[in-house]
Amino acid sequence: MKPTLALKHWDRERGFVRPVSEHPLADLYVCWNKKAIYLGLYAQDVTEDAFYKDKIVRASDRAEWVVFLGGSNSVIRSRIGAGLEPIVDEPTARLLNIFPA
Repeated sequence: MKPTLALKHWDRERGFVRPVSEHPLADLYVCWNKKAIYLGLYAQDVTEDAFYKDKIVRASDRAEWVVFLGGSNSVIRSRIGAGLEPIVDEPTARLLNIFPA
């Protein structure tokens, strides 16, 4: 998938989640249908592989995305970015990491 196609058919105006922080580092979008809720995170990945001897950013150093729904005790944690496949702790959650080649 090309990066320019991410969220292309989403109603980004309606689905935009307003940030609570004064200086947000990413944009969050939500859309849904009868079967699922979809979250779209648009952020810059600023990991520097130059700081790693073998040029591989460890999972523990990648951005952590934590998602929880109000009224639920369930939390989904994932590690994203660094041009690597996402790691998620919830087997029913599907993550797609789109980044420029």
